[in-house]
Amino acid sequence: MVCFNKFLYFLFINFNSPFRTCIFDIEIKNIVESHGYPFEEYKDIQTPDGYLLTLHRIPYGKNVSDKTVVRPPVFLMHGILCSSINFVFAGPNISISYQLADRGYDVWLGNSRSTSYSKKHILYDVKSFEFWNFSMDELGVNDLGTSIEFVLKQTNCKKLTYIGHSHGNTILAILINEQPKFNDQIKLYIALAPSLSYSTYYHPWLTRLSYLIPVFKQLGLYEFPPMLNYVNNIVALICDNNNNITNTLCILLMEIAVGPEKYINKTASRPFFERLLEGIGYKNFEHILQVYYSGGKLRKFDFGVYENFRIYGNAIPPDYEINKIHIPTAIYYTSHDWFNSREDVEIALKEVPNVVDDYLVTNDVFNHLDFLWARNIKDLLCSRVISLIDSYNKIV
Repeated sequence: MVCFNKFLYFLFINFNSPFRTCIFDIEIKNIVESHGYPFEEYKDIQTPDGYLLTLHRIPYGKNVSDKTVVRPPVFLMHGILCSSINFVFAGPNISISYQLADRGYDVWLGNSRSTSYSKKHILYDVKSFEFWNFSMDELGVNDLGTSIEFVLKQTNCKKLTYIGHSHGNTILAILINEQPKFNDQIKLYIALAPSLSYSTYYHPWLTRLSYLIPVFKQLGLYEFPPMLNYVNNIVALICDNNNNITNTLCILLMEIAVGPEKYINKTASRPFFERLLEGIGYKNFEHILQVYYSGGKLRKFDFGVYENFRIYGNAIPPDYEINKIHIPTAIYYTSHDWFNSREDVEIALKEVPNVVDDYLVTNDVFNHLDFLWARNIKDLLCSRVISLIDSYNKIV
């Protein structure tokens, strides 16, 4: 173990250099505008605990004549290791954000404090322990709550439609539990691959990463994966080309990470590989593992018995109850998801009290990320989702 620690430290020192700035820095603005859509960016939106967030916006569709019309806002929130770019990189025929804009919606894209777009704090340096000392609790209450309130204020609307992918559903459940007022500020909740409990994982190696957390903490590495930009640079260098051999290798890499892949759009995958991963704090990852190993029910971060008594007044952290989500909810899922099992979906369908639509994507080998980039997603799911959103916004 000592030798392994020294090896990791050697890698960290040697690659924690200017080279770590992404050599293929694809900007979301360039992607959106290249498809002919308007793009807006709102920076330095401050959370109660001092983090500075960035929101992205597609205010209307490509062929709009009257740009002054007030459009119903739709807010999309990414999952772990992702950012707002994941809702746009696949292009208008796949990414739901463009389809919503063309349908007449004001589309907003969130970025949590762990993404490259929001990796700022009024006091703390991004390499410090203090910066990364947050869990799912803060992402839900502070990041998501601040973002939704900003959108409602900016649009002068009382309610919005919320679309969450993966972990974007977890943090909404946390927010609703801590601040029930958001039940009244969201008119419809679209849950894509909803991680609302963590009782069953089919991922073959993800939970084993828990053994590395103490090692990385000892090295002062608080972000997962370590040397993030270096990893992205290497993957981009290999994958960002038209070579069939390396492209096949990159698809294999994705299958190792997220499961068998059959429906990936090759054009969409190219910009994805240029920004393969966003970071996540080890404390946030540790929080997810705590939930998994304690039975899967969402609960607050476990600081240990002594600190739990001091903070919560109990040895065990309080649970988050997903039955407190009273928003009309649509749940969309698949049988081939390593991160969001059918068992956990059944828990959500049973406990969330106001499910207005649930749909199993039945295609073979449709996995967790196919909700973002499958080449047939428009006909398979997006049309159904947008039709439901239309019904709640009285758009015909």
